[in-house]
Amino acid sequence: MITTLFTALINILFNGLFIPLLGIWGAALSTMISYLFLGTFRMLHSRKYFRFYIDFRAVFFSILLLFVQCAAVSADVWPVPVSLFCFGLMLLVNAGSARALAVLIRDTAKKLSKGNEVKK
Repeated sequence: MITTLFTALINILFNGLFIPLLGIWGAALSTMISYLFLGTFRMLHSRKYFRFYIDFRAVFFSILLLFVQCAAVSADVWPVPVSLFCFGLMLLVNAGSARALAVLIRDTAKKLSKGNEVKK
């Protein structure tokens, strides 16, 4: 809850800075920055409770594909085929991460159902 409140404050601060300069794009930029903070903080905080590996190359590649997809849609250059292609590539790149997340959830649920505490 504290991280969400802090993220909202960051968003409000950056909205005040960016909206007068960039308009609606400033609002989008401030929201992106605040969500980036929220995701990073929660990932780091979660490491206290769960052991997991993050493939930063896959994350970077996925973000790059999202930028390509956004550019194609914004420029109206074959938006549907480019979006489908980027989505398919992201599925291929992140298939291992999805399986690892499913295993983590399954193992945690088993431990919790047996009354065991999840390792900190």
